[in-house]
Amino acid sequence: MLRTLRMIRIMRFAATFRHLRLMLLAVLKSLVPLFWAIFFLTFLMFLFAVMFMQGTAQYLANLTSDEDQSFVPHMQEFFTTLPMMLLTLLLCISGGISWWEIATIVRELGVGYLLMFILFILIMLIVVLNIITGI
Repeated sequence: MLRTLRMIRIMRFAATFRHLRLMLLAVLKSLVPLFWAIFFLTFLMFLFAVMFMQGTAQYLANLTSDEDQSFVPHMQEFFTTLPMMLLTLLLCISGGISWWEIATIVRELGVGYLLMFILFILIMLIVVLNIITGI
């Protein structure tokens, strides 16, 4: 009799967490697609980071003393190392930094780099993050 009451109590307790169990199962089932989506996101960010770092290196190498150097400290802050460039791009698409602030720095590299940066923002915000949201 005592065992029966204990089982009934356990069944009632388990029924309370049925929705939690369903959500946990959904999270577990989406881990593999989420891993590949994050891998894809990181890969695209890596490609754009290398491209912007290359443009920054060329800009700083060709900089003469009579040119406006007000953007150099900002470029050195955001664009000189790969981890910092990846973090900058992540912050641009996640709202940590206004992408317009970075676009004003990228504009100094040239119009082509500015267009590539805008393309990066559009691809990430419209395409990739919507795919991740769908997972």
